[in-house]
Amino acid sequence: MASKIVALAFEGEQTADGMLDNFLDMEERELISLEDAVVVSRGAGTTEVTVDQTRFKRGRSATKAGAVGLLVGMLVGGPLVGLTVGALWGGMRDKGISDKFIRELTARLQPDSSALFLLVSSADGEKVMEELKPHQATVITTELDPAVEKKLRETLA
Repeated sequence: MASKIVALAFEGEQTADGMLDNFLDMEERELISLEDAVVVSRGAGTTEVTVDQTRFKRGRSATKAGAVGLLVGMLVGGPLVGLTVGALWGGMRDKGISDKFIRELTARLQPDSSALFLLVSSADGEKVMEELKPHQATVITTELDPAVEKKLRETLA
């Protein structure tokens, strides 16, 4: 399965963060495999939207990019060259959820609400749906098959 984006919105500033914990638990039990996850929140009475990148692809790419940049800098000609190569390599390697995509979809996030963006590489659909039944969320968008998306929307309604 090619990786698919699933974006969910929740009432409550901390709800998406708690839901991410549920997905991480499902991942530990091998019900789902996540490539990236981003939590976005907006507090009550504020216009500020907070974006929290998680431990997934971005961190690993940045670490690898730094190591590659350091190595190139030592071999080719100084730290500036190394930093430039590292930044370019890291940017090409980052296959996480696009920051621009996240900003566009959360620009109108309501006060005291949150959103969770997942990049899912595989999932046991039936078991994941069963785990999601007690939770309420609004599906913002997905790249899932239309029938699966419909079932997800019904499960979370």
